[in-house]
Amino acid sequence: MDEATTKYRLVFPIILLLLCIAAFAALLPVLGFYWDDWFVIFYGYAERADFLSVHYSYDRPYSYWTATLSHAILGSSPLLWQIAGLLIRWGALLASWWALHALWPRRSKELGWVVMLFAIYPANFLQPISVALSQHWIAYGLFFVSLGAMGWANRRP
Repeated sequence: MDEATTKYRLVFPIILLLLCIAAFAALLPVLGFYWDDWFVIFYGYAERADFLSVHYSYDRPYSYWTATLSHAILGSSPLLWQIAGLLIRWGALLASWWALHALWPRRSKELGWVVMLFAIYPANFLQPISVALSQHWIAYGLFFVSLGAMGWANRRP
């Protein structure tokens, strides 16, 4: 790996964070809770996390722990949830970049473009629904960490 590639790999996470901030952060202070955010906020505020367990049990049983843990840390502040949603998105994007490097280690710049497109792809543009979608971004992140771990383990047994 040459020096330019090494420098790019160190700088790209900052570039990606700046892209996320440019695309999503302008409205963060004025956004609130929307759509499916409300029941997580309400159950957390009412200290009825057991209701979240029932709510998620039929189709997303592992979402309970992410919602409960997130609410314990972030509380009922829309701004904290919006910032956390942005940082969780960034973490999932970094995980995807790392996982893709296991497949194509010499294609750093091309992979950077793929990840930046994934960051601002219109289907992923629902940043204001921070509570509900943070669970999806956590799942993306965990998926890409798993995929990357398998790829790197295969490259370096």
